[in-house]
Amino acid sequence: VYPESAPQILLNIFFIVATLLKGFFIVAEFMHLRFEFRALTITILAPTAFLIWFIIAFLWEGASWLNLREVWSYF
Repeated sequence: VYPESAPQILLNIFFIVATLLKGFFIVAEFMHLRFEFRALTITILAPTAFLIWFIIAFLWEGASWLNLREVWSYF
């Protein structure tokens, strides 16, 4: 029984963590991915790293173009 005086956010965090753990164990056991951790990690982390790198690169280039427009707008 959850005490009524405790904040609701703690219960929400607990259920989110429990759901993620349950999902991990289901995937690890029934999809036999427990022993393929390295390949799974590379499959998930490599595209995520490239996506973050692309976002940073595009923002950097966009800021450069904005700076050039401000410099050349005086002419």
